[in-house]
Amino acid sequence: LSGTVTATDGTAVPGATVLVCDAAGAWACDESLTSASGAYTSGTLTDGTYLLQVVPLEPNPVDALPGWYRNAPPANYATSAATATSIAIAGSSQTISLQLPRGSRFRGRVSASDGVAVPGARITPCLAATPTTCYAEVLAGAAGDYTTGVLANGSYKLRIDPPAANLRDLLGGWYRSAAPTNYAATADLATALAAPRSGGALDVRLPFGTRFRGRITASDGTGVAGAGVYLCPVPANLYCSLLYSIGIPASTSAAVYRVGAPYAMFARTVSWKSTVSWLTMPVRARSAIANPR
Repeated sequence: LSGTVTATDGTAVPGATVLVCDAAGAWACDESLTSASGAYTSGTLTDGTYLLQVVPLEPNPVDALPGWYRNAPPANYATSAATATSIAIAGSSQTISLQLPRGSRFRGRVSASDGVAVPGARITPCLAATPTTCYAEVLAGAAGDYTTGVLANGSYKLRIDPPAANLRDLLGGWYRSAAPTNYAATADLATALAAPRSGGALDVRLPFGTRFRGRITASDGTGVAGAGVYLCPVPANLYCSLLYSIGIPASTSAAVYRVGAPYAMFARTVSWKSTVSWLTMPVRARSAIANPR
């Protein structure tokens, strides 16, 4: 098979992966890349029936969406293999060209509430109707700037999480409105964003959270290593979360715990109960703790 991959406006799609797969799924796909002009040529194929898929790769300068060959241009792509058109190969070469639709991206900058950039922040677009259905996350650059992957036209919500190390104790959240107070603690409070977007950048400022720190010992004063630390909201203390496991040797006398950076619900000034247990040797502290502490 050979042909050309373009966007629906005729712009070439360079550097895209072209997969020619056995329609019956009996063997791995043949793989090739499109040239600067969007042209491709597959490897030698045995007689049979195939499906043709194109996956644009970053930097994807035309913001083309992936698709499967469906029929003749101009509307000749499908969004899944289930609706693709199979191609019969029987002893001769064929020319199959594919036109892919364009998508769009969200762009912006992530900073803390004090305006300092948050490099490494994680930005994840999710479907507005089902926010648990999300697409690949991207990381903010050194200046906090981010650009999502290419998204199909639709409605989305943006999840923003601090970097994995989170040295500044920032909270995660969802994009809600314009800066500076533009995050929501939960998806149901987030703003649905249309793609393609007609507005400007989606800048986000993340709030600061707090951490609890302390030391766990048995009644004889010996440090309890590896204990789990739970925080439970008062009075609804049934919904505890294991936030940090110590994991230091039992012989270590420090046994210091540090609760991980909390999510948005921990940002409020509320009371908590701390429950600590160690295998069959429970050590429980049942005093309420105010947050921020």
